Amino acid sequence: MASKQPLDPILYRNAEGDVMLIDIPTSIAAAQGTKDHPAFSRLLSSKPHEVPFATNNEPKSADAKSKLAANTVDAALDEEYRSLISRALAEINSNIQGDWCHPRELFSEVQLKGGNRELKKREDDKPGTAQNIFDDALPWSREPIEKSMARLAGLPQDLLPQLAEQCDSKHGDKKRFLVKYSCTETADETNSEEGKEKKEYLPYEPLQYNLDDSILRLTVLDNLITGKPAYTFRIPPRASFLSGDCSDATSLRAAIRTVAQEYNTPRKFDLLIADPPWTNHSAKRKRAYSTESPANIQQTLRQMDLDTYIAPQAVVGIWITNKPAVRTMILGPGGLFENLNVGLIEEWIWVKTTAKGEPVFALDSSWRKPYEVLLVARAVANPYAVAEPATEVKRRVIAGVTDLHSRKPCLKNVLESLVTDPNSYTAIELFARHLVSGWFSYGNEPLRFQWDGCWAD
Repeated sequence: MASKQPLDPILYRNAEGDVMLIDIPTSIAAAQGTKDHPAFSRLLSSKPHEVPFATNNEPKSADAKSKLAANTVDAALDEEYRSLISRALAEINSNIQGDWCHPRELFSEVQLKGGNRELKKREDDKPGTAQNIFDDALPWSREPIEKSMARLAGLPQDLLPQLAEQCDSKHGDKKRFLVKYSCTETADETNSEEGKEKKEYLPYEPLQYNLDDSILRLTVLDNLITGKPAYTFRIPPRASFLSGDCSDATSLRAAIRTVAQEYNTPRKFDLLIADPPWTNHSAKRKRAYSTESPANIQQTLRQMDLDTYIAPQAVVGIWITNKPAVRTMILGPGGLFENLNVGLIEEWIWVKTTAKGEPVFALDSSWRKPYEVLLVARAVANPYAVAEPATEVKRRVIAGVTDLHSRKPCLKNVLESLVTDPNSYTAIELFARHLVSGWFSYGNEPLRFQWDGCWAD
């Protein structure tokens, strides 16, 4: 029987590559590097919105609108973006028939099929969206990942204080959580890395590396309380990750050094992507993830010494909010790009749409904008030269139907077109919420969407 062809994440792209429509869950699935493997066929999603959200809290007076706009967006830049977005959506609409996303398998439906009474009860208590169920199942926060693991395993709430105390104690995490490695391609529980060939459980380590060209599964054992396998994560081929607090720059430096020494990988990266948890009202309201003030994020990024990890002519991408202060923090004098010695070359405008191709918020909304921006820069070839922004900064519009709150499209394939050698490059993603085949991922929730429960097999 012929194998089913994997879905293409790009539903539309023009000849110039500056207007495209991308399917968010499929883009993440394709980035696992195993698109022909059934284990990564579908990433569970939320139901696509059919109509835009209402913005009932818009200011009434012109003066109030002006004050709000001055704090949330640069007026002149917003006007340019709105014009680009309008033209791009019209172009996509003329080339797309039907919905603007692939058919989705919904998170709530699949979870409830498994007879998970706890999730069913939570859905009854909190009627509404798959986001509620997902957040209840994965209440990730800036707590130790071991504590999040225990929550995911469904441990009683009254045991969490005891768990926190154990996680804070020296080597408490190694006493508590053990992992067993297995390969999904075969029935053998093996991996080429020495120490992972054993079938017994080993101490959990925040730094993990999959040397194989197949999916590696991490089955976590809750050793102290249940003594039973709690859940399984999927690690893409040649992917590595470090789970931890991004404000701790020491752990990142140590991890990169360890991976380079033990696995003979470069200490510098040809591609660096960061999606900092900027403070925004939506994330606070949904409590979807922890956020930080721009000043704290700036300090965190500077402490990471990212310039030491950037290879000559590397591509650097930073997601920003629409606040003028955040943009200045990255592009202004003394900003992050100047500190990293990289020059702006492109701006990618991700516009969030409904399944029918309308922006999820009105483009002229003063309160919330339906777009976010990825600033893309390039490092100099000569480390003694000073990077300058491109004379003409290219702008691309990337449309996508919204999914779960913290999900952005994975732009791996698009970003690869900018690196010097797309077939052989190194990449690191900071503040990552999912893994990518061949990349190094770092953040306090890099396994957010790698949990077995997020995938429909």
